[in-house]
Amino acid sequence: MRLGLPILYAWLVVAVIMGWDFVSRRERKHLDDELSRAFRARSLGLAFVVLMAAGTIVLAISLWRPEWTVPAIVLAVTLGGSVAGCRFAWLDRQAGRADG
Repeated sequence: MRLGLPILYAWLVVAVIMGWDFVSRRERKHLDDELSRAFRARSLGLAFVVLMAAGTIVLAISLWRPEWTVPAIVLAVTLGGSVAGCRFAWLDRQAGRADG
């Protein structure tokens, strides 16, 4: 349970950002404009870089301390999902400030 929940939350954040959740599918016409697509691309691009860096660190950790591999993988996936969500929210907030 302690290993699965952070990964589930990370995937949930990515699913919401990509518009794969049920609410986003219903409201697709309002959420699929150019600005939202640009925000998704920028936030997922940064999350991919963070995930690749974290994966490289996990590889180094697994060579040094194999017993730390599983928690490190969970942390890497959670960190990637968190970065995607935080970056998307930050970009959306900046756009809201520019409008108002």
